Amino acid sequence: MPMETQSHFLKRIHEQARRLSALINDLLTLARLESAQQNLFGSQPLDLRKPLLTSLQSMQSIGEEKEIRIEAELPNAPVTVLGDEEAIRQLANNLLDNALKYTPRGGKVWIRLGTEDNRALIQVEDTGIGIAPTHRERIFERFYRVDRARSRELGGTGLGLSIVKHICLYHGGKVSLKSQLGKGSTFLVYLPLAK
Repeated sequence: MPMETQSHFLKRIHEQARRLSALINDLLTLARLESAQQNLFGSQPLDLRKPLLTSLQSMQSIGEEKEIRIEAELPNAPVTVLGDEEAIRQLANNLLDNALKYTPRGGKVWIRLGTEDNRALIQVEDTGIGIAPTHRERIFERFYRVDRARSRELGGTGLGLSIVKHICLYHGGKVSLKSQLGKGSTFLVYLPLAK
């Protein structure tokens, strides 16, 4: 077999193994979230700025590679919830990863933190392709994909937004979506502030 053909097959095997590994990790996370008691996560006071900045820094290279600028708008004062830092970081990673996947080269992504009605509000906004109204009700379901072909091409597992929803629920919060086709999407995460 020619070296070029061998190299092609090895690359495909590596991509499929990476995709399978991501799927298994997401399934394990989701199973843990769905089967756990309400107290799955620690109830430590947590300043949300820390996990959001950590997530932003870990996603920066992906943004640079796609020539997408990621900006953070975080307050000077702490925004404190009772929660688990690793879970909130994963929530932010999933939302930022999603925004970067569906935003064309040269676009922009924002992560914002503030408060509204006695709740912490995390927003991840992008200048991406947007989501049609017919898909918005189902976007947080397991394995639901708006564009199956594109999702497979981009390497998604179809579980990221479902994981976001469950992390929100177990922290006593909720997630919602605002979107316009061709103009982008904003995911809004509401979490109760620590008393």
